[in-house]
Amino acid sequence: MTARQWESEQPVPPTLIWAAIRDEARGLALRALTHDHVNEEGVRSFVEVPFGDPLADAGTAYPWDATKPVGLPGMALRILGRIDRLDLREDHSLARVTDYKVTGATPATDTGLNGGKELQRAVYGFVVKALLPEVKNLEAALLYPRDGTRFVLENLPEVMDTMIRYLSLATELLKQGYALPGVGMEDEYEGMRFALPANCDAFYLPRKFQARNEYLKELVSLWND
Repeated sequence: MTARQWESEQPVPPTLIWAAIRDEARGLALRALTHDHVNEEGVRSFVEVPFGDPLADAGTAYPWDATKPVGLPGMALRILGRIDRLDLREDHSLARVTDYKVTGATPATDTGLNGGKELQRAVYGFVVKALLPEVKNLEAALLYPRDGTRFVLENLPEVMDTMIRYLSLATELLKQGYALPGVGMEDEYEGMRFALPANCDAFYLPRKFQARNEYLKELVSLWND
């Protein structure tokens, strides 16, 4: 059904390649959805769970009011999105949130916030605590379906506090007008490179990094973690 819908809306590659892509997608989905960490009695599983979305379907049986705003403490920021997977015990003694990673190589170890590049687990954890405050134990993990590797984020409360602190700092900098290029701007596939001079990674950015770091100060320490 998903493949047929995609075919009706998007261009697709030649038949043999498209068939291989569909087979790979089915295999990845099966490995993700049947991973043994969710096979427990008394656990209800949800996928693509929306949060903070005023347009969410109110008739769907989500574990919370998906239209309820989710704000970050001390900031005027509201977040919305979808959690890849939520496994919730019926008595709310445990909630597990999972972020699926189907692209890129599996890292040798858990990279945590990864210099600000990996925020989803911490965001998912924050959302669950905000919308289901009665949950006693909360676990946030990355799952790589290709090889079954699963990384559970250690010290989740501390990591969430760190994330909020950096987001608060970034918000204050933006209010002051410091919307400066961050880490990864030099990457070839960075979507905002079009706003910078050509060949910016070789000349422009190296000249600007020191001045940028002086303005961004504490925020730079996140990128170096």
